Amino acid sequence: MIDMYVKCGFMCCTYKVFDVMPERDVVSWIELIVAYMRRGDMKATQDLFDGLPMKDMVAWATMVTRYA
Repeated sequence: MIDMYVKCGFMCCTYKVFDVMPERDVVSWIELIVAYMRRGDMKATQDLFDGLPMKDMVAWATMVTRYA
């Protein structure tokens, strides 16, 4: 669902789906982070990254790529 809303450009719906997910995996976090990066919203991107409970190599690479 997150991927579909991102591709359609419905960020409010994307975040609502993410917000009500009972268990958020790393894939859902990264998908949302990338969506906000594409929009250029670095504040939201950084906030999501900071809230990511377990930062793996993909999460770090995503953030480093954006800031580079």
